[in-house]
Amino acid sequence: MTTADYHAKQYLLTQAELRFFRVLRHAVAYPLTVAPKVRLADVVSCHRKRPSVFALAPITQKHLDFVLYDWRTSRIVGAVELDDSSHERPKAARRDELVNRILRMAEIPLLRIRAASAYELLALKDQLACALKSYHFKGAANASSPNQRPHGVLARRAACTHPRRRSWRRVRANGACR
Repeated sequence: MTTADYHAKQYLLTQAELRFFRVLRHAVAYPLTVAPKVRLADVVSCHRKRPSVFALAPITQKHLDFVLYDWRTSRIVGAVELDDSSHERPKAARRDELVNRILRMAEIPLLRIRAASAYELLALKDQLACALKSYHFKGAANASSPNQRPHGVLARRAACTHPRRRSWRRVRANGACR
């Protein structure tokens, strides 16, 4: 029995995360949706027969800010991390590098976005399209009618040639768009 005194948090997301979440929800298109605050262990797993505590600790004790998934199948498509000024501290930078490495090994695209007071919807759509360019819509090649074809930001194969070059350099520097 624990002697800790637990109480409910008032909000799931911080104000900065909520501000970004509102824009992110509009940036993803059918069939994708967004799940906030997902444990890393719910996105990746360790394939050892008997994973040690040292192998599981990095994924059970961390969460991703947002996970993009196909709501029809629950297939994980990518992750989005919102980086504020706290990510410049050495401890946070090590944590970020560990998350980057784990998601790279799992072949899950990660988009890092710098926290801001406002976000431009079209720029975010383009960044998502670039970061998730490896995502293939099931049945997209076989779609015979316009109604069956996927639509929205991720349906078009966006190359990283946005007129706002500065934002693409920032995305590339974060390792999200190669």
